[in-house]
Amino acid sequence: MLPMMKARYRAKAKSWALGEASTGTPQVGIEFVIEEGDHRGEWITGYFFLTDAAGDRTLETMRLCGWTGTDVSEELVGLDANIVELVVEPEDGMPDPQSGDVKQRLRLKFVNKSGGVAMRSALSNDKAKVLAAKMKAKLAVIDAKAKRESNGFIGAPPPGRIDGPPPGHPASDDIPF
Repeated sequence: MLPMMKARYRAKAKSWALGEASTGTPQVGIEFVIEEGDHRGEWITGYFFLTDAAGDRTLETMRLCGWTGTDVSEELVGLDANIVELVVEPEDGMPDPQSGDVKQRLRLKFVNKSGGVAMRSALSNDKAKVLAAKMKAKLAVIDAKAKRESNGFIGAPPPGRIDGPPPGHPASDDIPF
């Protein structure tokens, strides 16, 4: 059983079905199986609405999983083609009708493309060049400071390198010539 904590898992869709929520909202349920790590082989199911408001994100999720079709009423071939990254979080479930106790459940919050870092918006080449120029100036200051503080070496001096004579050596006296 997956731990009741916020986490990310690399997973693949293993089974799916079209259906309706209790409200009558059309949805697709996708069962994912964890592909890597300590929880390999465990599964979690996500339910994704196919409405005007949520349909774009649901169809994008299906594409990330590997679906290449154009008709959701037909078999969803390829939905199990790609490894995706799941973001899961615990949330409060419905109260027990008899005891009133609220139990937590693990909810699939997001399905993201696997591999690499996802950015909301990539920098254009022009913006990246301006940013790079700013960062080069900052990096030059950082490197100069590190060089001053380490007697000319960035990081530790090379192994076996001794700067000047050892303490107590006659050449270390402050005798002017």
